[in-house]
Amino acid sequence: METCVVISALNEEKSLPLVLEAIPAHVSSVIVVDNGSRHAAADVARSGVAHVLDEERRGYGSACLARHRSVA
Repeated sequence: METCVVISALNEEKSLPLVLEAIPAHVSSVIVVDNGSRHAAADVARSGVAHVLDEERRGYGSACLARHRSVA
């Protein structure tokens, strides 16, 4: 069974590295959905283990829908 973590991020460049480090080893993929950050959240996520999607609409629901659209 595969486990995917979806993280909605808006200007989270300072806390994102801590969150990414805390993801358990059994997680098979990490997707960070950048909800229009004006800072370097997407760059921080790309430098780690995460795949980054851009989504203009803010919120966790929009992040999840962006993830579903990316695999459809």
